[in-house]
Amino acid sequence: MDSHNKNVENKEVENKVLETENSILQLEIQRLKKELEFMNKIFEYSSSVVYHMKRFTVQGEPIWIDTHLVSVQDLQKLDQDETVQQLIRDKKSSRYNDSDW
Repeated sequence: MDSHNKNVENKEVENKVLETENSILQLEIQRLKKELEFMNKIFEYSSSVVYHMKRFTVQGEPIWIDTHLVSVQDLQKLDQDETVQQLIRDKKSSRYNDSDW
């Protein structure tokens, strides 16, 4: 009888482990689906060159930005990091302005 109780207990532990692993895998699948959806959004920018597109975030949500066409105002709306700050500096200190022509 003692052996039977241990077997039942082991099965219960195994089931809990499997349930936990299943939950972790389900979360990973959701994360990967969300990432795939985001990656596919780059195709919505058909007028932009892919190597000008960079991944940034607004309030923690990822977005694509065309670093060549983006305005300083749009850059200021992004979650700020060193890359964003550098882009703002570069945009503000460009040697020429398209409207000068």
